[in-house]
Amino acid sequence: MLSNHFRLFLRHIRRHPSFAFINIFGLATGMAACLLILLFIQREVSFEEMHADADRIVRVLTVDKALGTNNQRVGITQPAVGANLTDAFPDVEETVRLTFGQQVLLRYADDTPVYAEELRNADPNFFSLFDYTLLRGDPATALREPYSLILTESLAAAIFGAEDPMGKLLTDGNGQDLTVTGVLADLPGNTHLTFDALGSLETVRAAALANRPPEATGPVWVDSWNMVAMPTYAKFVDGASIEGREEELNGFLRDNGVPENFELTVQPLTNVHLGSTDVIFDPVQNKGDRNTVVIFAAIALLILLIAVVNYLNLSTARSTDRAREVGMRKVVGSTESQLVRQFLSESVLTAFAALLLALAIARLALPALNSIAGTDLAFLSGNAGLLGGAAAALVLVAGLLAGLYPAFALSKFKPISVLKGSFRTSRSGRYVRVGLVVFQFTLSIALIGTTGMVQKQLKFIQERDMGYDREQVLLLDMVDGNMAQNQESFREELQTHSSFTSVATSGNVPGRTFGRTG
Repeated sequence: MLSNHFRLFLRHIRRHPSFAFINIFGLATGMAACLLILLFIQREVSFEEMHADADRIVRVLTVDKALGTNNQRVGITQPAVGANLTDAFPDVEETVRLTFGQQVLLRYADDTPVYAEELRNADPNFFSLFDYTLLRGDPATALREPYSLILTESLAAAIFGAEDPMGKLLTDGNGQDLTVTGVLADLPGNTHLTFDALGSLETVRAAALANRPPEATGPVWVDSWNMVAMPTYAKFVDGASIEGREEELNGFLRDNGVPENFELTVQPLTNVHLGSTDVIFDPVQNKGDRNTVVIFAAIALLILLIAVVNYLNLSTARSTDRAREVGMRKVVGSTESQLVRQFLSESVLTAFAALLLALAIARLALPALNSIAGTDLAFLSGNAGLLGGAAAALVLVAGLLAGLYPAFALSKFKPISVLKGSFRTSRSGRYVRVGLVVFQFTLSIALIGTTGMVQKQLKFIQERDMGYDREQVLLLDMVDGNMAQNQESFREELQTHSSFTSVATSGNVPGRTFGRTG
């Protein structure tokens, strides 16, 4: 039976190639858009899936009630919070603290310094809590000693080439020697942490001790209760309750002398990417938004619906042409159920052919999409099961939705009227076709209008007069410590060159988010 349906499908394509191409290409275009959007959604909801215990890990946040804020969530805590949580809460298995990222220049021997975009420092047990892949080095000891440094694979290759980096000394912009104790696989795109070098938190503590006045006593800032300064993560023991711990956490702060305008809350690790749009003083730069995911999912459904309705319109428009075929089949004994199965099979096979074309279109369009959107989406990159399931769902949903009405409508034709030539489309059938056309055009106009509005907003942002010529302004980040300490001399030196009309220094780049601006 199935082979017979397949032969009929191929015969229909041979007899009506133009109609078949329009149907298949229309469905394929909609499916390709859905597949690309699905890849984006899958990436957004898959953040932190590389960590085996992601469901037990939380980010500890401060709730700031100071300065008139309304319970504002802050992405950092007092450094001492992370150091003392395990002692105060038996169900907290371990904690990890990190510093904010900083740009550094790293020099090997007499080579040209290499720019590291983001160096962060972390507690020694970083690789016990997070499951990032350490290619070289011992995860238990790589961050134990001061002045230890782990490089990502890309940064290690940029500095050392094919040479083994383990145990080599690098010098940063402040003249401090750092020992390479590990090489880390480049971080995946679906994690909220970003860095290309990871140093020991003991390095920060040693520097703080060395730089404080001789008469100073007490803990340095790395161990302080008096400042909110450090991202903190905690892993709970298996089975522990994570939600609703605020009262206990706030009691923990009060016991350690923290004023009542600061409270603590926890954020599940898997919610950090999509659930942090309101968090300030946040080191997380690649934030997502749940609303964006929902909007894109709705757009995918609308696009698929437009493609299906287009197929419906074309199929019902040809109902008169296929009426004689239906009449002859009924005369020779075909039942309505057999005709329905035939037309549904034809629709599903059309959807399957469209899917094959859609996969090719999506694969060809993916590099351009990644370039425009700045993403790293990929086919069959750990998502083969999802892609296969989505493909099967697209074929079934599109095929059945597109085929149900034509199948039942065509199977209802009366063979006597058809064979006599007195067949006419019913008034209800004409209303259905008109309704489908109106529905399709309404959805299409809505999507096109929304796209145009977004495009105009982006154009306005890009072309708005900012009060200066953006093409003629150069930004230099002073990542070298000596350069930063001598910035006035550096500025005066630049002004001696005819290429520069004016030079100014700033503590932060205007327009970059910081503090209560995000």
